[in-house]
Amino acid sequence: MSVLFSGVALPTIGAAAAGKALFKLFQQAGVPLESSLLSHVPTFCASSLLTDWHRQLSQEWFLSCQSLPLREVPALTPLAQAKALDSALTKLPLLHHVVQHTHASSLQKARTALQQSEQAQLQGNAEAAQYHALTAKQLLEEAVFNAHERLAKAQQTVLSKAVVDSLQEMGYQVRQHQNEQGTALWGVKGGQGIAVVINKDGSLQADMLGFDGLSCQEERQRLLAQLAEKGISVYQKASIVHGRKSGGQLLENSLHLARQRRLSVPHALLETALPKRQQRDRLRQRQLLVWGQKIRL
Repeated sequence: MSVLFSGVALPTIGAAAAGKALFKLFQQAGVPLESSLLSHVPTFCASSLLTDWHRQLSQEWFLSCQSLPLREVPALTPLAQAKALDSALTKLPLLHHVVQHTHASSLQKARTALQQSEQAQLQGNAEAAQYHALTAKQLLEEAVFNAHERLAKAQQTVLSKAVVDSLQEMGYQVRQHQNEQGTALWGVKGGQGIAVVINKDGSLQADMLGFDGLSCQEERQRLLAQLAEKGISVYQKASIVHGRKSGGQLLENSLHLARQRRLSVPHALLETALPKRQQRDRLRQRQLLVWGQKIRL
């Protein structure tokens, strides 16, 4: 009997190993993690950080719209957007910390441009206010976008290494394949196999084959325990005991694709679990990530 499960892997604060995992993640991102920030990040996940950002930005956008006469002077809309971006950033200490270390110059330029825009608005010069606000908005959007991407890539790297190390410690031979969407790992030990696919947002899917009885669940718990020792807690969203020694839907589809297209198993796993999305231009990609789907500009 084998099992298919999915969840979110989070470096957590509490035990010494957990703290080290979080520090490794930020070290990988090239950002020092100050102890004063730990109270703000009991756990870390790139997708959760983005959710918090969108929630805060939505509130600040509403307040900015109330503070400016946008109906009478639509040219002030970029000023409202820039003010919302800056206010939201200052109210999320972790993201603000990352941006300060990775885009210090851009952040300073953005805030200078924002001040110039506000001064122009007070002087009744809507055209100048719009010009400086657009500069501030672009710089702030790019800084937030790049900071999130940096953290997401670091998260993917740290989680992948933790899973590889854990599987190897359990006696598995591990192969992997990686692209912009995520990382796929395929561990083999005798006639047994464990497949793990890690999305860049921190979510993961896993499938197992070759196990008899309830030994699959015991092996899953061993893997989760190994990850916990490295400071990675997996919050399981779903678990299906599919009862097929040949593997669940993820492995069944991936092994078929591997044979059909002569791909390695990790490559096929990634193609199956995380199909490539249509490429968007960078501006559109930045807009969607920074502002999300629900904030109406």
